[in-house]
Amino acid sequence: MLLVAAVAVVLARVSVYEQFEPYRAKLVEESLKDVSGRASFTFAAPVSPVALILRAASQPAGPAHVTVDDIEVCAPELGAVVRRIDCAIESLAGADSHHVAIRASGALTIDALEVATHYGNVTVPNILFVVPRQAPYAPVSWMWTLVLALSAAAVAAAPIVPVRRGLRLVMGVLQVGAGVLVLATIAAPWVSPFKILLSEGTAVRWLCLLWLPHLVAAARWLWHRGPVSPRVDLARAVVTGAIVALVFGIFARAELDRFHGNYSGFLKIERAKFEQNPLINTNQELRDSLWLYETGYDGEFMYMMAFDPWLRQLPNVNGYSAVVDTPPYRYGRIGFTLLTRLVTFGHWRAFPAAMVWLLLTALGASAAAVAWIAARSQRSPAMGLLILVIPGFWSSLHNGLPEPLAAALLLTAFACLFSGRAVVAGVLCALSLLVRETGMFAVLAACAWLALDRRHRDAVVVGLLAFAPIAAWRTYVGLRLSPVWGASAFFYHPPAGAPFAGIAATWTAIRAGAYWPTEPHMATGALTLPVLFVLGGAVALLLAVRRRSVIAIAACVYALSALSLDAANVWVHVGNAERTSFELFVMLLLLTSYGVAGARIEKWWLATFWSACGVYCCWLMLDAVIVRDAIVRVLWFT
Repeated sequence: MLLVAAVAVVLARVSVYEQFEPYRAKLVEESLKDVSGRASFTFAAPVSPVALILRAASQPAGPAHVTVDDIEVCAPELGAVVRRIDCAIESLAGADSHHVAIRASGALTIDALEVATHYGNVTVPNILFVVPRQAPYAPVSWMWTLVLALSAAAVAAAPIVPVRRGLRLVMGVLQVGAGVLVLATIAAPWVSPFKILLSEGTAVRWLCLLWLPHLVAAARWLWHRGPVSPRVDLARAVVTGAIVALVFGIFARAELDRFHGNYSGFLKIERAKFEQNPLINTNQELRDSLWLYETGYDGEFMYMMAFDPWLRQLPNVNGYSAVVDTPPYRYGRIGFTLLTRLVTFGHWRAFPAAMVWLLLTALGASAAAVAWIAARSQRSPAMGLLILVIPGFWSSLHNGLPEPLAAALLLTAFACLFSGRAVVAGVLCALSLLVRETGMFAVLAACAWLALDRRHRDAVVVGLLAFAPIAAWRTYVGLRLSPVWGASAFFYHPPAGAPFAGIAATWTAIRAGAYWPTEPHMATGALTLPVLFVLGGAVALLLAVRRRSVIAIAACVYALSALSLDAANVWVHVGNAERTSFELFVMLLLLTSYGVAGARIEKWWLATFWSACGVYCCWLMLDAVIVRDAIVRVLWFT
């Protein structure tokens, strides 16, 4: 393993680039023939050293002298047949333009002359550049190098499993080819004036081919179903969580690039809301640090509450209506804001980045919890990858909203319950309810499951620990806001509609062409997402009837809730419906990973549901293009 890690480190430090700007200037577009004695050209190269590529001949044969700014860079022998000559221009003066001259004793034929940062390159299927040995480029970070080395060592630690002879032969050929490429790349700058630069994805793909048998074994290890030690199951859960976090991380990285590295772009902070917020509108440094929009979204409220989570800074509580749109509702869900304050130690500059990284961590933790439950139920830990096909999580990450955090806390709580840790599970449930109180039906299902399992004490412990903090916090918020909001400060809930009423109104608007006419994918999502709700509800009802599972009953409740979302407050944007329905998918994920479905028809319905979720996420929802790109990048190691 040490040798494997060393090879990965050397390859990364010698040849893998994070950023390389290729440049190429063709000085000869068409062949020049019978040029007597001397030919000169002008070029402008942004960096040095650069490569000079010449295809020329001389009649009669003899030496030629290639100079740049009157300094000789090479003196090749030219013959009657045109051949390629590669020269390296080690340094260039600071002038805006430079002059290259070719002198020979006879008549010159010049078929091509180029000045470039590289002698050659390949773009498909791998990305690499052959450059002068001292060519400038930005190497990958030491953190990237360390992750690559540890990953390579972990894969190499997997024991090789027997495979069929034909497959073993194919893998052997690929291994040899990759080994030759890796060794040639590492050795090139030591034995020649050239260096081979690889993209990050190319380097990872070559190393995967080099250790392909171990990679196959690692995939089988992750997919394996059956009794394994708790330590191994934990390791498989962590790997599953890391894969999911990586996919969502690539999605977030693409968005972050769009915001030029400013994490506040995720939070959709409206300019007008910032201007009217008495907690922050006088801080010019804060204003300059934010990516502001003309219209905002709910993530801005989670951010703004972080400046005063305890409702203490404004003497008149009526002023909190300028901080968030509905103070009893927003401040009732304080968990995400408090965690943001906790991990940043109250430093406002770090709030946006902390919020995004909390969501990415939560997504990885959700997958790890599902994988752990599946493994302990003697099912494949790879079920944790189903986190990737829950539509609401993509929408939540895109807008900096805490549904993944609530789900991670709930799923981890269930994992603790399956392991007999009721106190820890109760604390996690309490945190989840502080993030989103809609998880109460899942918590009630957990308590009922414990009671039916004759763990009555654990059921009471989980119930008290889960509901006491949210009750205390809602009481505190109600007491602070009741002078303005009255009784609704204690019991405020957004309005809900009758089943299918909001969906019918939305479909009517789509038929009339009045539903986001400039965003076709919005209408596509609004037409197909209710189908997922109906399918998920049918699966939950089937399992509730056949298996009498309390988790399935909770899933039925969440399915009914999803089908009752109203048009004015939720379906006005399909992303709202994706986010607010996440508990239905989480409950079905618990049913899948715990192995509640036993009969073939039950497994078939679950498989159909998750397949439909995958189709929706990759092709039908608003962010489908970015989701597909993130998955392809992971599969292609780019």
